[in-house]
Amino acid sequence: MTRIACLWVCRFPLAALLRGEPELHGIPVAITDGCNARSRVVTQSPEAQDASVRPGMTAAQARALCATLVVRPRSAEALDAARNALADVAGSIGARVELAEDGTVFLDCAGSATLCASEADLATMLIARAERQGLTACVGIGSSKLVARIAAREGGDVRIVPPGSERAYLAPLPITLLDPDAALTATLASWGLRQIGDLVALPMGAVTHRLGSAGARLVRRAHGEDDEPLRCRPALKSFVEATELDYAIEQIAPLLFLLRR
Repeated sequence: MTRIACLWVCRFPLAALLRGEPELHGIPVAITDGCNARSRVVTQSPEAQDASVRPGMTAAQARALCATLVVRPRSAEALDAARNALADVAGSIGARVELAEDGTVFLDCAGSATLCASEADLATMLIARAERQGLTACVGIGSSKLVARIAAREGGDVRIVPPGSERAYLAPLPITLLDPDAALTATLASWGLRQIGDLVALPMGAVTHRLGSAGARLVRRAHGEDDEPLRCRPALKSFVEATELDYAIEQIAPLLFLLRR
């Protein structure tokens, strides 16, 4: 029986930044999609959220709300380094690993019994190894990528969905965890449908007629059906850690300070 583990990091762009700049932990930080005052906030630290900084507002608006806010543009280098570090964590347990663009990592649990006595031990090991890479990850384990990802996103730490319980597990959860597009979300909300179990109760034919193939696929996902295969990343031939700087380094002392991280 297929069992998939999912490693998911909340506010991944922020986590990637803090991995390279740990001194920013505990202070208001906002990540933006650009480098000017009109750039939009992508995500924010809990301290910035407490100051009413929200995704979508401009950097100028965010600074007006929080005078001590540190604003950083989203760094492709930091994101790539964090993604690969998380995939390496999964790869230390098993060979079949998928790395998604948003930093989510999937691991085929087959063969992990040689290292872990149980799935709970596997999840604990993954979290500990991610922590050593500077990333606080949540782990979900299920019989498909869909269930494992939802379990990681809503579990808060570790969530293991036993085989055969997928439909009962999904039923009380919000439909948004199935990642419908904005138009589909609005339509379902107008029908009063908010939980995944509400979708399961709908006849497939009627959903397909009204919402098309996207609606039919959403209902299948609500049943826990997932036809997405594990797309394993190729074996790496080089290992890179990188960070993007706002300034040039011309002396050895600041370079050594950076390398110590």
